[in-house]
Amino acid sequence: MTFLAYDLWRYVHVLLFVYWLGADLGVYYAAKYVARADLNFDERMRFLDLTLLLDMGPRTGLVLLFPVGFQLWAMSPLAGVSNAILFGVWATFVAWLILVWVTHWQKKTKLGDTLRKLDLGIRYLVIASMIGLGGVSLLSEEPFGSDWLSWKVLLYGCVIGVGVYLRRIISAWGVGFAMLKDGQVDQGNALIKQAAVRGEWGAYLLWALVAVIALLGVAKPI
Repeated sequence: MTFLAYDLWRYVHVLLFVYWLGADLGVYYAAKYVARADLNFDERMRFLDLTLLLDMGPRTGLVLLFPVGFQLWAMSPLAGVSNAILFGVWATFVAWLILVWVTHWQKKTKLGDTLRKLDLGIRYLVIASMIGLGGVSLLSEEPFGSDWLSWKVLLYGCVIGVGVYLRRIISAWGVGFAMLKDGQVDQGNALIKQAAVRGEWGAYLLWALVAVIALLGVAKPI
């Protein structure tokens, strides 16, 4: 029964990767239409809304990957994780996921703006925690006891960092579209195009990091 449960959690872990990368590819292509100056304003805004909606897939996967991975690690005989710690990890990340979705639903309100800042603060905290935890584990072999797992945690923090960078790209789009609405067409399009180019390179970096994380999880190199 324990073996079956472990396999089910591992299956969920793989599914999260699949849906994360699949939806992220949709975000990548939808964003290209947002940056097209030959499309009218309303059509570009519809593509922007589509981009933000598709991005909820990667955002959901990003948040859930850690507790699911932690669950797998906790089920190994060498982990020694108490039920209280396991519950705390799940409660923390599920609460964060709820915040992510409520922020999306309220994105055009003052509440949404406040929640967005809270979510951003949490992301900075998680980035520092994951990179720090992974780095300490690489040096001391504790708490994870395996270099490949320590690297996965560290790179998970890096992925969240790239995600924060890409969020700033979307913020730059907001400024660019506001300029378009005010009649500053050339300046607005230039800003949107520059942000799109930076975002494209950010996407490549994110995919590369995710590919390395997946390889570490499959190969488990010593």
